Amino acid sequence: MAGPRADPPGNYFVLGDNRDNSLDSRMPTEFGFVPAENLIGRVVMIVYSVGSDGVPRTDRIGLEPK
Repeated sequence: MAGPRADPPGNYFVLGDNRDNSLDSRMPTEFGFVPAENLIGRVVMIVYSVGSDGVPRTDRIGLEPK
């Protein structure tokens, strides 16, 4: 998806993580937008994070996502 876009009313664009092969709203034919009624909570803390080199990023554990 390139450029600006608008979420359909009552739906959200969600990202799983930053990997190119992450199954999330960037894959419109496989996953797409998530209806609001399917959301049950929100992310409040990073539990585990790994850098592009595969090494755990312990400096992010326990932080609130940005």
